[in-house]
Amino acid sequence: MSTSLSTAQPLTRASSAEVRFWLDLLTIGGFGLALRLLVAVVWLGSLPMHGDAADYFSEAVALHQGTRQAVAYYWPPGTTYLLAALFKVTGPSETAARVLMAVLGSLQILVIGWLGRELTGHLRTGRVAAWIAAFYPPAVLFTWQCGSQHLSAFCLAMVALYGLRTWRFPSFKNVMLLGLTLGLGCLARPSMLSIVAAGPLLAAWLWFMWSSVPHEPEYGTGPVPQRPKLWVAAGAWVAALTVAALCLAPTALYNARNGGGWTLSTNNERNFFIGNNPHTPWYKTGHMAQRALSDLSPDAQAYLKAAYAAPNRRAQMSHLAWEHIRQEPALFVLRTVNRARAFWGFDYIASRTYQDSLKSAGEPSGLSTKAKVGGMLLLEAGGYLAVMLLATAGLLAGWSQQRTAIRWWLLGLTTLYAAPYGLAFAAGTYHFPVIGLLIPFAAIGWTVLDNGDGPQAFLARVRQTFWQHRATFCATCLLLVVQAEYLYFAVRYAD
Repeated sequence: MSTSLSTAQPLTRASSAEVRFWLDLLTIGGFGLALRLLVAVVWLGSLPMHGDAADYFSEAVALHQGTRQAVAYYWPPGTTYLLAALFKVTGPSETAARVLMAVLGSLQILVIGWLGRELTGHLRTGRVAAWIAAFYPPAVLFTWQCGSQHLSAFCLAMVALYGLRTWRFPSFKNVMLLGLTLGLGCLARPSMLSIVAAGPLLAAWLWFMWSSVPHEPEYGTGPVPQRPKLWVAAGAWVAALTVAALCLAPTALYNARNGGGWTLSTNNERNFFIGNNPHTPWYKTGHMAQRALSDLSPDAQAYLKAAYAAPNRRAQMSHLAWEHIRQEPALFVLRTVNRARAFWGFDYIASRTYQDSLKSAGEPSGLSTKAKVGGMLLLEAGGYLAVMLLATAGLLAGWSQQRTAIRWWLLGLTTLYAAPYGLAFAAGTYHFPVIGLLIPFAAIGWTVLDNGDGPQAFLARVRQTFWQHRATFCATCLLLVVQAEYLYFAVRYAD
């Protein structure tokens, strides 16, 4: 079922297979771009931006037109900055914003294909990873909204790739790309600050694991790289973190000058408070953030309103949250464990946004509308589950095909990104950026199952992998239980 890495052929610049691989990636990326444009511009282009995406869009328009009030940023401004820069060329346009999201998605396809190749050393893995990324339904269906997910997903994939390359080839280009994408990713989603804090430790671990990392020459030419001196590797990461800090400093300074403190956004205390107070559900800890105050119980409304009306509301919300945690430490642990599972619940953001947009557009909530939304939800959630099942098979049944250090690098970055959501609240919508780091494992899963020898052999391998391979079987059962639990609470707290 697995192929030893020792059989991987060295890649050379003159290799026609190598050239074809990069041409294939560009082709797959072009296909992914066309698919995203078809969904975002042709199919859903007549519907307006909704929810957080509408806020990012309006903020970018105000920033572009110079009409934004001098107040600290409530939402992380990375996506706002990128849209405002685009509007300098195109003018304020929802279509232009959607095209930009599609371009980010197609660029991420290329990066994921590259990561797939790095994970195993085989070109086929990179191609399969790129195809999975091109078709991945949650990413394709959500392209029509300019949420922060697209930018953070692209930046996280770039950090994964150029963090690895900075360690192997500490050049100026690699350091700059790592620092810029890490900084921009933090501006899009401050949860990436956990990578700023702990990413260098992972990189140091790679340095000490040099023997388990591929040593092919860069681009297949030149001498095989030797392990860089420790001070060179450390200096490269310090330089990258300095670049990232320079990206973050102007926003932190702006917020500090406008009453927000040295922060990237001012919504963090509210998120922490929403996820940790006496009225927070034990499992669906973000429920109160996803509903209007009028939809909550009278007691919850009164509690939240009192905190929001405090003279220094952010400090008060943080104080109340910590006070509740001190009073109920066991409940905090329970909620944290629940959040860790809810983070991996199925995707629904595209279908939920589609439903809300149809409602805002005045479409009656009839059988036809329910069928449209239900169909999108099945495609979105089913696509996520399929990729996660493949990733489970690839990670466990394809264990021997993976380069050890790169495996733990990708898994480590995934864990670091997810960690902050255990403190406030978590939902399936928040794992969107890390899927790009798991798709290379899904590509291995596909190669484990499919050797091109017909459907009967494919089904036999499916049974062998998911039923007879004990680790994969147990992990698959756990994944399905997490989805069933998530579905139960989604229905329980539905409108």
